[in-house]
Amino acid sequence: MQKIKINNKLITILFIVYLIISFFINSVKMIYDYFDEVEIGTDFNKESFIALYEKELQDMTEEDKEELEIIKQMPDDEFEGYVRQRLYINIFIILGISLAITFFKNIFLIILFIVIKLVSKKIRKEKLNKDDFKRSKDYYRDILDGYGACELSWIDDFKLEIPKDIIAELLQLENEKVIKINEDNIEMLENFDTNNLNETQKYLLSCIEDGKVKNISEIKLQETVRKDALKHKIVEQREESKKKKKKRMFKAILIAVIVNIVMRVAFNIISEMNFENNMIPIISFVIYVIALMIFALYPTIVIISFIIYNVKSTLDPYFRTKEGEELNRSIEGLKNYLKDYTLLDEQEKDGIVVWEEYLVYSVLFNQNKKMIDKYKSIVK
Repeated sequence: MQKIKINNKLITILFIVYLIISFFINSVKMIYDYFDEVEIGTDFNKESFIALYEKELQDMTEEDKEELEIIKQMPDDEFEGYVRQRLYINIFIILGISLAITFFKNIFLIILFIVIKLVSKKIRKEKLNKDDFKRSKDYYRDILDGYGACELSWIDDFKLEIPKDIIAELLQLENEKVIKINEDNIEMLENFDTNNLNETQKYLLSCIEDGKVKNISEIKLQETVRKDALKHKIVEQREESKKKKKKRMFKAILIAVIVNIVMRVAFNIISEMNFENNMIPIISFVIYVIALMIFALYPTIVIISFIIYNVKSTLDPYFRTKEGEELNRSIEGLKNYLKDYTLLDEQEKDGIVVWEEYLVYSVLFNQNKKMIDKYKSIVK
C-alpha cells in the first residue's frame, strides 16, 4: 500500500488562508451590520447624518450636543472629511474586534494546529535520531569509506570521546598502512601519501612522539574534526545559513514595503474618485487594512524566526546536512549490525582478518572494551 505523503508547508499555508478568509468574512459582515445600524446608504449626506444624530438627542451628553452644533455649521467638503475620519476610526475598531472574534472562534483549531505541528516536528526529528534505529533494528553493513573515525564519532552526537576515538582513528591509519601499532608503541611507516589523509589524521600523526600520542589538545582535535566534516558537507555551520536567512528577511521586508506603497496609492486614488455607491471606497479601505495587517505580519514572523535562529546558532553552531543525516542513519544501522551479527565485541586485532575495518567501528562504537583497554597506554 502506497504511503500518503503530507505536505506540512501546504497545510500551514491553507490554515493561514482559512484564518484570513474567516477574518475577512467577519470584518465585512460586521462593517455591513454597522452601516445598516447607523442607516448609511448610497444617499448618505449631511442632513441624514444630523437626522441620525438627533434621533438620540435625549441620550446625548453636553459634549455630543456641542459636537452636533459644530457639525451643523460645517461646510459640505469639511463635513465629508469629518465623516470619513469617523468611519475609518470605527472601521479600525471593528477590524480589531473582528480579529479577536476570529481568534477566539478558532482557538481550538489554532491550539490543535500548533500541537500537531510540534508533534510532527518531533516525529520527523526522531526518524533521523539514533533511538529510531534501536527500536526498529535497521541494519547497515557497508564500510563508510571516505570518513575518519573521529569524524564519524562527532557526526553521531557532536562529541568526541578520548581515548576511544583516537584509538579508533589510529587503527584506521594502521589499516591504511600509515602506522603500525605494537603492544605499547606506535611505529611510523615509510612511503605513505599525506595527501590521502584528512586534517584529523595529520594532526594525530604530528602528536606522535616516542611511539605514543602525546600532548594532544582536545580543542585542536575538535577543530580539525569540524574542518573535515565541513569539507565533506555532512554538517553546516549555522552562521552560513544565517546569512541566507538574513537575505530572506530583508527581501520579505522590501516586498512588504513595496506592496504597502502600491496599495496605499491605489487606495488614495479610489478615495478621491466619486462613486454613486459610498460603500466602494469603504470596502477598498477594509481590503487595504487587512492586506496591510497581513504584509506587516509576514516580515514580523520572519524577523522573530531570524532572532530565534541567532540564539540557537549561538548555543548550537553546527547542524547535520541532508547528507549528514543519511550518514548518521548508516552509523546507527552499522552499530546494530556489529552488535547483533558479529563477534567483534571481544575480538583482538590478530583475530580479525576480513573484518579489519569493522574492528575500527567496534572500537569507535564502544563495542570492544578489550581493544580500548589494551591501547589506552599509547594515548597520553
